[in-house]
Amino acid sequence: MPGKSSWILQIVKMLQSFGADTSPVSQNRYLINGQLFVFVPAQSSKKVSSKNAIVIHEDIFNTRKNQLIMRLKSQLGLNKTRIHGRQTKVGEISRAEAKKFVDQNHLMGFGGGKTCVGLLHGQTLVAVAVFSKIRYMKYEEPTYYSAELERYCSLPDTTVVGGLDKLIRYYTKNYKPDDLVTTVDLEWSAGKSYIGLGFEEVARTKPLLFAVKLPEFERRLVLSEADLREGEYLVCNAGNLKLRKWIAGSQPSN
Repeated sequence: MPGKSSWILQIVKMLQSFGADTSPVSQNRYLINGQLFVFVPAQSSKKVSSKNAIVIHEDIFNTRKNQLIMRLKSQLGLNKTRIHGRQTKVGEISRAEAKKFVDQNHLMGFGGGKTCVGLLHGQTLVAVAVFSKIRYMKYEEPTYYSAELERYCSLPDTTVVGGLDKLIRYYTKNYKPDDLVTTVDLEWSAGKSYIGLGFEEVARTKPLLFAVKLPEFERRLVLSEADLREGEYLVCNAGNLKLRKWIAGSQPSN
């Protein structure tokens, strides 16, 4: 297995090659373009303090390296290509096409979903959003119809300005849910870009526990450290932020 910090240095050097300004703060902590990063090595026994920081776990680097680097470039404003949403054409794409695109370009890969919508720039698919099946919230008072934005991603090294907003507008116009919910990984973001699109915080989930198997670095969700198997170590994330956007005129009145 590589040295303890070799994977961290690989990330830092790659970001430097893209033009990022980096400086070490302490062991496994860097300031990159003014943003604090916390790198968590495999089998680390220390509790991670992640407030106002982006947290990178070694297992993610080992299993989704390309997607991780592209996510970091986008997060740090280092993408070279900028396309405005008005230069694209929006429409539904097949689930198979969406799965291929999302698996290649989203840090967490394709997680399922019902309706897939894409943006075409010329003949090139540049961004994809995946939405869940619409659910009838029959136990709410008053009742309403809800959908979830499960995934959004764009091509590597590409920022589609206004792209997510255009995809959401297409979906809500054609499928007419009363609200749209999504979750944000608190190790990456506080949801600022979604809040700018009209989403509001609903709740924060408790941190999740994962067992990571060595040497494959495969993750699985567990309830406690007692669920670990031989050759596994425990990873604890920061939990998720749940956000909701009520579609205009749909918010229930109590």
